[in-house]
Amino acid sequence: MSTGAEIITSLDELIDEIRGLLESTTVEAVVELVELLGGGDALAGAVDEFSDVLTSLELQLGALIDTVEKPLRHAQSLAGLLGLLGPVVVGLERLVNTSSEQLADAGLDGVVQITAPISDAVGFAGDLVELGQGVLDLLPSPEKLHELELSFGQLIDTVEGYADAIE
Repeated sequence: MSTGAEIITSLDELIDEIRGLLESTTVEAVVELVELLGGGDALAGAVDEFSDVLTSLELQLGALIDTVEKPLRHAQSLAGLLGLLGPVVVGLERLVNTSSEQLADAGLDGVVQITAPISDAVGFAGDLVELGQGVLDLLPSPEKLHELELSFGQLIDTVEGYADAIE
C-alpha cells in the first residue's frame, strides 16, 4: 500500500512525464497531421476540455492544500519532537535496565521488582514514539503538495500552448 507521500510524488512524476510527452516533437507532428486532415476544430475542442479538466484539478488541489497545509506543518513539528524524544527514551531505557541489572547483582532483588514496571513503561513509551514517527512519515509534506500544484500549472501552460497554436 502506498503512503500519502508516495502518492503525491508519483503524481508529480506522472505530470512531469505527461508534460514531457506533450512537449515532444512526436506530439507536434501528430497535431500537424490532424490539422492537415481537417480535424483541427475537434482537436482544439479536446485540448480545451483537457485544459479545463486540469484547471479544475489544480483548483481542487489548491483547496486541499489550503485545508491540510496547517495540520501537515503541525505533523512535521510533532515528527521533529518525536525525533528528539526517541534518543531520550532509548537512553532512559538503557539507564533503567542497567540500574536493574546492577541492583540484582548487588542482591537487591526487591528493588528490581520496583524498577521492572518502570522499565516496561519506558519501553512502551519508546514503542509509542517509534510508532508515532512511523505514522507521521506516511504523510506528504506541504512542500511536496506545492510542488505538485506547480507541476499542474506547468502542464496546464503546456496544454494551453497547444490550444493557442491550434486555434
